[in-house]
Amino acid sequence: MKIGIYCRVSTENQKDNTSLSSQEELGISFCKKNNYQYEIFKEVYSGKDSKRVKLTILENKLLDKELDGIWFYNWDRMIRDKSVMFYFEKLVMESSCKVFVDDKERDILENEGDILDFEFRGMLSGMERRSINRRMKNGMKVRLEKNEVFMGIVGIGYKKVEKKIVVDEDKSKLIEDCFKRFLYKSVKSYRDLVFNLKNKYKNLDKRINEKSLSRILKDEKYKGIYNLKWNGEEFKIDIGRIIDDEVFDKVQEKISYLKGLRKGNSKNIYILKGKVYCQYCNNKMWIRGGGEESNGRVYRYYFCKEKYQSIRNNFDDRFINVNMIKCQCPEQNKISVFRLEDIIWDVLFDVLGRSESIKEDYRRKYDNKKVDINYFLKKLKYHEELIEKYEKRKKTTLTKFIDGEISKEDNNFMLKELEQDHKKTIKELKIIKTEYEKYKNVDVVIDYLDGMKVDLKKKYDIESLTDKKNIIERYIDRVYVKYCGRDEKNTKNYEIKLKMKIEDEKLDEEKNMYMKKEYNNTSICILNHKSMEIRRFQKLYLT
Repeated sequence: MKIGIYCRVSTENQKDNTSLSSQEELGISFCKKNNYQYEIFKEVYSGKDSKRVKLTILENKLLDKELDGIWFYNWDRMIRDKSVMFYFEKLVMESSCKVFVDDKERDILENEGDILDFEFRGMLSGMERRSINRRMKNGMKVRLEKNEVFMGIVGIGYKKVEKKIVVDEDKSKLIEDCFKRFLYKSVKSYRDLVFNLKNKYKNLDKRINEKSLSRILKDEKYKGIYNLKWNGEEFKIDIGRIIDDEVFDKVQEKISYLKGLRKGNSKNIYILKGKVYCQYCNNKMWIRGGGEESNGRVYRYYFCKEKYQSIRNNFDDRFINVNMIKCQCPEQNKISVFRLEDIIWDVLFDVLGRSESIKEDYRRKYDNKKVDINYFLKKLKYHEELIEKYEKRKKTTLTKFIDGEISKEDNNFMLKELEQDHKKTIKELKIIKTEYEKYKNVDVVIDYLDGMKVDLKKKYDIESLTDKKNIIERYIDRVYVKYCGRDEKNTKNYEIKLKMKIEDEKLDEEKNMYMKKEYNNTSICILNHKSMEIRRFQKLYLT
């Protein structure tokens, strides 16, 4: 008969005081006394978990009949929880193995005395485990209340001394500089702050970067109190102040201000975003902007990022790309976002009105008597469902707050975000309903060309930026911008190229391109998918 000797302790400390060795010696002595062959399985693992590495190996060998029985020093070496009792009982039943505990064979399936002992010892082990947990938790609570211990991540500016956290005099100076320099007028982003810090610290701590600064500058622990949540309670741990309240509050105000600018830039819908490229270097152009709001819009412009990156590389070599094409564009090749959108929108519908493939689409639609109204019906349904989801999410958030799953601050923040999304959805829904009514009341047209003209005119007049962006996505692949300098009247001149997704072999050139009068000083090239180039040298006036 071959026996598996199973030895277990819960912690490394027990391992150090030879508890595993003692169990192993007793198991070997038992097997030699009874002339049993044996294999030893020992591990450091919690007794409340049945998914232990060595125990799993032992289990497989018992089921495969490589072992005939199992020996362990005491019931609590195997069992510390009810779930483990069920697991072990099932293992014995399926493997038909023998069980030896305290140098005695135990029949936990048939013998009433052994069954009672097995269940009673398992119950006692569970009680002891819970008692140990309670003592440990109570002890930890007392130590936390007395500020004798710290649990959590030690941030930059602090260090751990024994089990407490204290201010690191050297690194705390760096944190002070992060807060103070962020308030400089020249610093308008976390990236700017990294550049600024690198001017002073030639070997800047690698943990200081754009991502980490966004957390560091908002972390209230630098005011000296660490709010530690443990076992359903919150403890205020005094870790030492690095930043005073006034500086911290000013930093939060600036973060909110800059976030508002960035939020406006990212949350707004730009119908050409992601499609505008610098014609000099073929890299995507970025959107930047600021200044005062005009006609409900803050001034924004597309610009070639190459020169900006060259400046940035001087401060941070992480952004250097040896394969990057150096752009020779003048003045960062800037152009107004909204002026460019207006130009492209005009040109697009002029092209669509002359496109043979578009005409063919409308001819088929007219012949089949199709009514293109489902698009708006789907959008109406989608936005109405969004409003229903808002109400459900609002109720869920309030329920979590009442049940104590989230804090008051998180609840207020989430409700505020939901309310903003709700208002935006309501606004979009009103626009969609208006557009839907226009399409619903379209008069009967004489032929497909009349239908195309009516439809294009309605699409051209659409106000929803989301719908405009969808139309742009459907027909335009890329927009190339080239700043050509100023003329004798100091007027900016541009060349703009459009790469279209229209599959025409050629575009109908019988009619002149329709352009608004104020756009009379730039050349426009239109490229279709087969790279055929059709040029128009009507100049667009841009300021």
